[in-house]
Order: sequence, then C-alpha cells, then structure tokens
Amino acid sequence: MNKNTEQIRIAYIIDSLGKGGAQAALIHLVKYLSKNRNYKQRIYSLNDVVHPDNKRLLLECGAEVTVIGKIPLVTVIGLSRILYDFIAWKPTIILTMLFYSDVIGRIIAKITVRPIILSSIRSLMTLRHKDINKLALFLDRLTVSWADKIIFNNKAAIPLAIKSENIQETQVVYIPNGVDSNFLSTVEINRFKKRQELDISNNVLIIGSIGRLGIEKGFPYLLQSFKIIYPRFPHCMLLIIGTGILLESLRLQVKELGLFEHVVFLGQRTDVPELLSCIDIYIHPSLSEGMPNVVMEAMAIGKPTIATTVGDTAELIEEGKTGWLVEPKNPKMLAEKICYVLNNLEMAEKVGLAAAERMATKFSIEKMGQSYDKLFRSLVSKKLKT
Repeated sequence: MNKNTEQIRIAYIIDSLGKGGAQAALIHLVKYLSKNRNYKQRIYSLNDVVHPDNKRLLLECGAEVTVIGKIPLVTVIGLSRILYDFIAWKPTIILTMLFYSDVIGRIIAKITVRPIILSSIRSLMTLRHKDINKLALFLDRLTVSWADKIIFNNKAAIPLAIKSENIQETQVVYIPNGVDSNFLSTVEINRFKKRQELDISNNVLIIGSIGRLGIEKGFPYLLQSFKIIYPRFPHCMLLIIGTGILLESLRLQVKELGLFEHVVFLGQRTDVPELLSCIDIYIHPSLSEGMPNVVMEAMAIGKPTIATTVGDTAELIEEGKTGWLVEPKNPKMLAEKICYVLNNLEMAEKVGLAAAERMATKFSIEKMGQSYDKLFRSLVSKKLKT
C-alpha cells in the first residue's frame, strides 16, 4: 500500500458498552467505517457493563471487542493488557469516548506508540464532571492538551469547554450525531401490531417519552404536565420507556396525581423503534442534554416531537416546522404545547414528516460517518508529512 491507501487502525476506548447515546454513536460509526477496507477497528470497554446487542452489532461489523472490567482495571492488569496490545497492534488513531476513557486512553496512548489521539465530549461539562473525584478532574485537565482534536456532538458545550477545561479552539471539531434515516419505512408497518401487543386501542392518543429515569431527564415535570393534559384529553395515555433510580418515586408521583390508570412504565426495552412507531407524540422533557439520539430517532420516524431547549436540541428542531421547543422545568408550558398539538393532529402529522426529511438530509448516519472519515484521513495525511 502507498501512503494514501495505508490501512488506518482505530482503537476506541469507551467507559462501557451499556445502552446509551455514546454507545449508539460508536456503533453507527464502526458500522459506517466497516464498509471501507482501509479501516481496521478495535473497541475496548473499560467497564464490564456490556449490553449483548451492542457487542453483537460491533462484532457483526468485523470489529474486535475487548472487555476489561472494573477489577482488572483497578488492579492495573487491565491497563497493562491495553498497553501491550497497543504496542503490538500499533493503532493509527485512538478515539476515547466518555470521561474515564478520556483520561486513561490519553495516558496509555502517550506512553506507548504515540498515535493520533482524539477525544469525544458528548455532554455539557457541568454534568460530565458530576460525582467525579478531584484527582480524575486534575488528570483530565492535565491530559487534554495531549489530544490532537476534541470532537463535540454538542455545539452548546464548546464555549464552556474552552473556558473551563483547558481545551484550545484549535482542538475543537464539531460532528453532530447521525440517525438511521430508514426508520420511517422499516417500522411504520408495526404500528398497529405493537399497539395490540400493549393492549392499547387504536383510538387512544399515546404520548411517549424515552430515557434513563434520572434527575437530569425531567420526568417529574412531564408527569406534572400530564396532570394538566388528561382532563382535557381523557382518551390519551402516557408511555414512559426506560429505567433508573427515580422509577419508584415516579410511580409514587403518578399515584399521588391520580394518574395511575393512565401512565404506563414499560421499563428497558429492545423494541424502541416499534414503540416509537405506535405513539402519536414524542416528548423529551430533559433538563440537560448533548445531542439526544432518541429525539433524532423520533423525528426520523416522523413523529411530532416536543423537546426542551437544552443542549443541541435546538439544532435539531426548527420551531413549528419540524417540531416544538419548550423551556425545561416548565410543566405548564409543556402541557400547553402538547394540548396544542393534540388539537391539531393533521398539522402535527405534516410537521412530523418534515422532521423525518430533515433527519434524512442533514443528520444521517452517512453524513456523520463521512465527517469522521474526512477528519481521520486528514489527520493521518498530516502526520505522514511530518
């Protein structure tokens, strides 16, 4: 091979392979690059939390997957394993995703084969650093200058990162998430079948929301808004998909609000596209976000979507054209917007179709993959010239 076609070996280091936005983006990227024979890809999961679907999808792409695990990591055995692997394999690029992977990956990269080092920041720093000890924060700030580029999927995080994280403007690259633009055609046929499985009549209006049931996702405010909505639309119900530490408190809130028969918690599901297809409106009440994949998925399927103005959600939704935006922590405003959509379902359907078109043309997996491919090739080319 000549220098222009030399194989690019990419080592991804990620905190875990559980369900999450970073993991979904990783799978999309690995799948896209797997179509190009010039790429060889390996994934290292620091934690032993691995969703079997995620590992299966990565392996199907021809990527190698190594799970280190907490105990080997703490005892340094796991770090040594990655270190020796890097020395033998000599990755061209190391891409770290999520906080602890950033710190550990940069250090290992620096002391081994000195590859191109990239880090991916996927949320606002205030949340990214929540509950992280001071030593880890110190190491993060110490090693961030070692990264050739810092990739953001969230424009809103960039100014704060430059101001407080020792990140230089010359390091910043913005690449938004991509979403599967084939969702609309592949899952629409399952709409009524999924309702039958859930024992929900076709004349019931379903309001749906998906996410980890944690404080930052804003579900208590969604329940407060549904208390306002239900008396006006008694033929509607709320489906909440996901699990987390607030599950029991949210169930108690539902009981206290008198909504027990009209709110259903479905827990963690593997049939999210089909569930999205059977709802009428998607709501994302989050208090903090990067670029929410589930909002992109709902829009790609063509669902009328209402989301809070956090993170890069405003980059996805054009108010009144491809969805609607509301302030976070404002259940009254959220309820008014939902009622407006429920009163104008024909208009909402057109907005949903416009959202699907926007996702397909501006936020596809192909566009995301092309952006990463272009970045990788330019950095490799630059390194070969030095």
